[in-house]
Order: sequence, then C-alpha cells, then structure tokens
Amino acid sequence: MVAAGGGLAAGDLVLPPAWPAHGWLVLLALTAQVLAWLLLSVSLPRLPAVVTSLLLLLQPVGAVLLGAVLLGEAPSPAQLAGVVVVVAGIAWATLPVD
Repeated sequence: MVAAGGGLAAGDLVLPPAWPAHGWLVLLALTAQVLAWLLLSVSLPRLPAVVTSLLLLLQPVGAVLLGAVLLGEAPSPAQLAGVVVVVAGIAWATLPVD
C-alpha cells in the first residue's frame, strides 16, 4: 500500500506491468530463489551444523561483496558495518574453546 501510494503521488504508478517485467520476475524467482533453496535444502542436511550456520551467515556478506565487485555498487556505512559484525561473529564463533 505504501509503495502504491508513493507511485501514485509521484505519478509513476503502473498497476498492470507489461509482460517482459513479469517474465523477468518469474525468471528471477525460479533461478535465484527456488533453485537456490532447493540446492540448499538438499545439501545442508549432509553438512555439520557448524558449517551450515557459517555458510548461511556468509550469504549476506557475499551479496554485499558481489554487488560492489560485479555491479559497481557502493555499500552504505550500515551495510559495511553489517559485514563487519557478521564476519566478527563468525570469527568469534569459530575460535577454539580452551
């Protein structure tokens, strides 16, 4: 509702998107979401819980890094802080216990 109100206020609201937009959304849903989670659901039970949790935590870090490298995006300070927090948490969680 908020997005529709913003689009209406800006004069850019187009309720029925054209077919190419639907096609790209379907392609994105099937590749990046459905296929990725199917692969994850098959492989994660075969891994130890520690490896599984670390891999799932590294996904947002990889998204920020790939966005910067492949798309030329400039991460915001909040995103960079999130990367630092995730990497520090992973480092802390993998420290050997005495």
